[in-house]
Amino acid sequence: MDPTCAILAIGTELTIGQILNRNAAWLSESLTTLGIRVSRHEVVPDDRGLILESLNRLGRSHEVLFVTGGLGPTSDDFTREVVAEWAQQAISYNENAWSKIERRFRDLGIKLTLNNKSQCYFPEKSIRIVNEAGSADGFLLTDPCLTYVIPGPPNEGKHLWDSFILDDLRSRFPNLNPPKRISYLFLGIGESLLAEQVDVLLGGLNIEIGYRASPPYVEVKIVLKPQNDLVEIQTKLAELEQRFRPLIASKNNEDVATIFLCRLAHERSSSDLIVIDRSAGTLSSRLRTTLYERLLQFVSQEDFASILSRLYLYQLPTEQRSEILKLTSSENPHATRETILSFLSPHCMRSPDSIVFYTDEEGCVALLDLKDGRFVSEKLTSPYHSPALRTRQTLYFVEKSMLFWNQNL
Repeated sequence: MDPTCAILAIGTELTIGQILNRNAAWLSESLTTLGIRVSRHEVVPDDRGLILESLNRLGRSHEVLFVTGGLGPTSDDFTREVVAEWAQQAISYNENAWSKIERRFRDLGIKLTLNNKSQCYFPEKSIRIVNEAGSADGFLLTDPCLTYVIPGPPNEGKHLWDSFILDDLRSRFPNLNPPKRISYLFLGIGESLLAEQVDVLLGGLNIEIGYRASPPYVEVKIVLKPQNDLVEIQTKLAELEQRFRPLIASKNNEDVATIFLCRLAHERSSSDLIVIDRSAGTLSSRLRTTLYERLLQFVSQEDFASILSRLYLYQLPTEQRSEILKLTSSENPHATRETILSFLSPHCMRSPDSIVFYTDEEGCVALLDLKDGRFVSEKLTSPYHSPALRTRQTLYFVEKSMLFWNQNL
C-alpha cells in the first residue's frame, strides 16, 4: 500500500491570511505524482505548543511528514527547536552551514549578522539538506517518522526537492505505484450539467471521479485503481470523448495558451507576430502569464527568446466597437483579406503575421493572417447570454479563439 503523507505549514502569516500556503500545492502535486498519498494539510501559527501538538498527532498517523517554514534567523523562527523537542533530540551547531551562509552573503554583497547563526543548528541525529537557493538549510529525520523540514519560500523548497528529497524518497520507497490519472478540460458547459452526464456514463466503473470549476473551464479528473479493467475503462473514455468532442478543449493538463505559444515559437520562427486584443486585455494577460510562467518548461531558451522578441500585444481603442465583427459577419461574406488588414493597419506599427481577437455583446471574431498566404477567420458564439456572465463570456472567447488558432497554425 502506498505510504501516506501529511504537510504541516508553520507561520502566523499563513493563519492570518497574509500569504497563501503555496507549498501545500506544489508538494501535494509532486508527492501524488510520485505515488505517495497526501491525506492531510495543516497550518499553525508561530506557537510552540500548537506546533508540537500537530507534530505529535501527524507523526503518529503518517509515514511521511513535511514541515515547511520557521527556519529563518528571527525570534519567531523556532521550528528547528520544536522539531528537536518532538524527536527528543538535542540541537547541535553545524560549522559547514555557517560557512555556506558566509559565502552566500559575501557573494551577494549583503552584510552578515550574527542572528543568522541560529540557522546553523539542527537536531543532532538529523541529516542536513543543503539549500543553495537561500540561507536556511533543511533537514531530515527518520524518527518518530520520516520527516523533511524545509524553508518556507516555495522556490527554496522546490530546490531542495529537486536536489535531494525526490531521490531520497525514491530510494526509501522503491516500489511506489503512482495512480494513473486522466483529466479533461471542458469548455462551454456548466459543472452540474456536465457532472450529471459524466456520472451516468462512467458511474459503473470502479474509479474516482472529481470535478473542478475554473471558469471558463470545468475539469473532470479521473483516477484509476490498480485492479481496474483497463479495456473497459478505455472503451468508456472513448465514448466520453466522442460524445463531448465539441466541448473538450484539452486532455491531461494540456494548456491551450501554452500550445499556442509553443507552435508560434517552433513554426513561425522567422516572422513577427502581432496580437490585437479587443477583450479589455484579457487575452493579452493570458498570453503574458503563460509566456513567463509556463513556456520555459516546454521550449528552449533560444526559442523562448525568439518568441519574446517577436510577440507584440496591442489593444484596440475602446471606441472601435464592432468594425471587425461587421467585416467578417454573415452579412458581409465577401470581405477580403485586404479590407480587413486595411482596418487593422492603423493599430500596428509593423506588417507582421497578425492574430486578432475581438469581443463584444454580439460575439467574437478570431482572425489569423500569416505571411505564407493563409488567412482564416471565424465568428464565435457564446453559450453565456446573461449580462451577469459577461466576464465568463469573455474568458470563453479567449480560450475558444486560441483553440481556433491552434487548429489553423
